[in-house]
Amino acid sequence: KRDEGGTRLVVEVRLGETGADANMTISPDVLLRITIPLAASVVSIAVAIISWSQLQISREKLRLDLFNRRFDIFQCVLDFHQELLTWKGSAEQKALYTPFIKAVRESRFIFPKKSGVLPFLEEFQRHSFYIVTFEEARDSMQGMNREIGELAQKKIEHQNWILNSMPTLEDKMEPYLRFEKL
Repeated sequence: KRDEGGTRLVVEVRLGETGADANMTISPDVLLRITIPLAASVVSIAVAIISWSQLQISREKLRLDLFNRRFDIFQCVLDFHQELLTWKGSAEQKALYTPFIKAVRESRFIFPKKSGVLPFLEEFQRHSFYIVTFEEARDSMQGMNREIGELAQKKIEHQNWILNSMPTLEDKMEPYLRFEKL
């Protein structure tokens, strides 16, 4: 309760069983000296909690972005893989080649060296190049039936390598595409 002048806060404290009364007076100045540091501490704790939460959100966002980039590379290779198995050289098929090359180059920066993803994709690229350029090479060999036959046999070998390549690629990328382990 306030004293008669209204300038001081009076706190009544009753002590034990003796029945003695004690009055303790806290001035507004003392009250301010206590509450300001206490309020500053509460605000500091709140800021620390918010900062920690923002850090966790940023880490999760980074994990998600990295996962998305890695999955985009995988998806690009998978789409190109499907077209290579039935390659006829159509405009739609050729349109997949440049994004595939970009994905191979990007994998260098997205997957660690120990993953083996880049060397595997570079080998995949070599095999795919042979399939992609087969039509042009064959057309330039008109009248060379034996050579065209050898060329067609090599194309089949490269297509078989491509056909069997996905399990290996999946094994190499799997640790980096398991979101819960990133």
